[in-house]
Amino acid sequence: MPPTFIAFGPGKSSVITYKNHWQTVASEGSSILALKQKVKDENGIVQSFAFGEGGSWFISYDLPNGTSRWRWEGIDVHYPNLKKWLDDFKTRSWTAKGLAASLGLGGSYWAWEKSRGFSWANLSKNLVNRLTEDTDKRYTQNVTLGLDGSYVYRSDRGGSLISIKGYEGAAEWLNPRVKSGGGKLKIATVSLSAFDGGVYFFLLSDGTAYWRAPPHLTAKAELVRDKYIGNLPKLVVGGAKKEGGAKKEGGPKKGKGGILKKKK
Repeated sequence: MPPTFIAFGPGKSSVITYKNHWQTVASEGSSILALKQKVKDENGIVQSFAFGEGGSWFISYDLPNGTSRWRWEGIDVHYPNLKKWLDDFKTRSWTAKGLAASLGLGGSYWAWEKSRGFSWANLSKNLVNRLTEDTDKRYTQNVTLGLDGSYVYRSDRGGSLISIKGYEGAAEWLNPRVKSGGGKLKIATVSLSAFDGGVYFFLLSDGTAYWRAPPHLTAKAELVRDKYIGNLPKLVVGGAKKEGGAKKEGGPKKGKGGILKKKK
């Protein structure tokens, strides 16, 4: 199933994807608005999209032959380590597959590619340790970064690591459901706004969804959920259409960053 997710940007900007379709909302003149046609012209399927600091953003998408392409803005300024890691693909003539990335605050980021493993900067020690342990190439890693050092790690095989600070009601809803699933219930997608601690979206593999979002984003959350569950033979649907949220100060201790290559 193609990725289904919603990315919350600054102001009212957002990107949502479902099946082979995606929608963008951005301020007039934003370079994001031209992306849709470029990806369409290449018959690409969006794999990840992230809004970052200072108006930066990153998108990765797969071509029909299975290789990944990417575009970005502001990554060289706000995430130089990620820029260097990406440049290696071109300078060394490497083919990227399964490329995905998540952008956080303070220069923090996570990126993953099937052959090279993951690259990172300013992530918590617990998260880096978990990423380092999970080196099975058969399964895809995914990390969502949020405010105050918040993150959600998940793997295609069902494993997860959750550390959410603020985002009123988020951890209380997500943690017990993932733990009580006995490994069968997986996290399908997670969105934590890096610009508003009251905005988030969760979707589980059985179609159950939960979110908090302002009115202009509620319809998008419902659309992402409905498109996902339309592909499920049996589903359990939930939702929380609420506004606002809570922020808390602090966060986990951060490291310097690095790149881990997977064992062959």
